[in-house]
Parts: sequence; structure tokens; C-alpha cells
Amino acid sequence: MRIDSFLKKSNKQIQLGKAKLADYQLNAALRHGADPTKIEKIRQELPLTLAKVLIQSGKFEEAGEMLLEFELEGKYSKELPELYTALRNEQVQSKWNGIMDLIKQKQLSKAEKEIEGWTENAPSNLPKLKEYLQQEKTEFTQKKRRERVRSLIDNNKFSDAKRELDRWD
Repeated sequence: MRIDSFLKKSNKQIQLGKAKLADYQLNAALRHGADPTKIEKIRQELPLTLAKVLIQSGKFEEAGEMLLEFELEGKYSKELPELYTALRNEQVQSKWNGIMDLIKQKQLSKAEKEIEGWTENAPSNLPKLKEYLQQEKTEFTQKKRRERVRSLIDNNKFSDAKRELDRWD
């Protein structure tokens, strides 16, 4: 039972991206009689798991550096393409989500700059995001115009309200 506890703690440390603490728990499991073959297998997979954790937690630069290290050392060549794809996909999704948040917060010009500046790893459906932004800009502008006309009417400035309405298509 004690061995399982160390292995669970090790797995938790791995999921938190803490390799040294995970290794410490694995050593403790070994000292308490864990199967050395099982521990060695976990240790061999530890760097891959850490890379996945870094990718999933949005630590893209660290993950990229780790993958490059693997590549330069000639390690995990079989797993690298999948990890690079996961890294790219997570980066794209993170950027997409950030732009969507800007749109929801009505920071439309910032969102537009982000979209226009997105050249590296841009997704094929980026035009759909541009289209969505344009719809939001149109709705936002129309809402502001309606509020302005409503305010002019409420303040008995009917001729100004009519002029404003005449400017609309």
C-alpha cells in the first residue's frame, strides 16, 4: 500500500510539471520495494509526460524548448511529431480563445489587430473569425447609434435625431 502511495504522489507531481519531486517519489517507492522495471518504465516516460503537461498548461515556450532538446538529443523521435502537432494546436487554440475573449469584452480594435497580425500557424478557418468580428463590430456600431438617437430623442433634440437617422443607410 505504501508503494502505491508513492506512485500516486509521483504521478501527481508529474501532472504538476515537477520532475524532481516526481523522481523523489519514485526513489521512495523503490526504497519501499517497488518493482524496479515498473519504476524505470515510468522514468522513461516522465519527459514525454512532462512535455504534454507543459503543452496542456499553456507553457508553450518551455514545451517547445523541451521538444527541441529531445530532437537534438535524438530522443523520442517516434513521439515528437505528435507532440509538435499538439503544441501547435494548443498554441492556435490559445490565441483563438484570446481573440474571442477580446471580442466578448468589446475590445474590437485589439481583436482586429490580433487577427491581422496572426501570420504564424494561422488556422485555415481564420476568415470565419474575421467574419465573426465584423458582425460584432456592426452590431456594436448599430447599438451605439441607436443609443445616441434614443438619447437625442429623450433630450428633445428631434432635429438632431432625424439628421442622425438620415445618415444611416
